[in-house]
Amino acid sequence: MKDLNEPHCPSLMHFILIRGILIWGGITGVLVTVWQVVFNHEPLQQTLRTSLIVYPIAGALVGLVLWWQTRKYGRKR
Repeated sequence: MKDLNEPHCPSLMHFILIRGILIWGGITGVLVTVWQVVFNHEPLQQTLRTSLIVYPIAGALVGLVLWWQTRKYGRKR
């Protein structure tokens, strides 16, 4: 049975998917695409395609680090 005093912690894969890939990777990819299209006059389709591949992959790593920090520092409270 789950300890009621333990804070709710989603599974690792769910955390990485939501916080890392969708939130960090998706938002960063869109912002970088807008920046490159507006200020550097890059083609939209090519820039969007590249950004929506590269940044979600990096977001998986960001999500893993955030999950690790949440688990490590969240238990000290």
